[in-house]
Amino acid sequence: MPHVREFPKGPELYCITDARLSGLPHDVQASQMIAGGARIIQLRDKDIDDQAFLSAATSCQERCRAANALFVVNDRVEIAARINADALHLGQGDISPAKARAIVGNEMIIGVSTHDHAQFHRALDEPVNYIALGPVFGTTTKARPDPPPGMDLVREAAETLRHDPRPLVLIGGINADNIREVQDLAPNAILAVIGAIVSKTFSIEERVRLFRGIIHS
Repeated sequence: MPHVREFPKGPELYCITDARLSGLPHDVQASQMIAGGARIIQLRDKDIDDQAFLSAATSCQERCRAANALFVVNDRVEIAARINADALHLGQGDISPAKARAIVGNEMIIGVSTHDHAQFHRALDEPVNYIALGPVFGTTTKARPDPPPGMDLVREAAETLRHDPRPLVLIGGINADNIREVQDLAPNAILAVIGAIVSKTFSIEERVRLFRGIIHS
């Protein structure tokens, strides 16, 4: 099956790796996510150097390509460009989307994180393919998380992008208990999950299957 570089339309699950929470190498996490049906997988690791990240990214991308899943590199623009990743995700403290676009070219998908009203509306004018908003419920996967933007902004963002080809990605504290609340506000959003999938107490494959089942039911 040929690989297609296209960000899936919502609703969908967006899986993000975390070696600290899972205790597993990133490529093992990716394989288990794929086994559960994941279509979007992001490699995220703030603690390893570029060489280790490059090795992990190359391995994860091979697995994603074999399964026709979209592979996303978090933050590291040069590595995304070097391996020709499907997508690059940028935070507010990273290089601007416009500068990243000049490095990775026009074909790579670029997404950007936003945390408040001003950032979200500024992102609407950036050369990005999707806009993430969060943390929706707060998060424990970041050392200094931004405050939750509030459900009013989640609702506004979903309405703003309802007729926009760019998907809304919601992230931060989403779990099996509150996912329906999120979907009620933003039924077409892509829902990004880390801790509720990759915690050592869970089977990653089973959790991905569970969340995708809820999202698509």
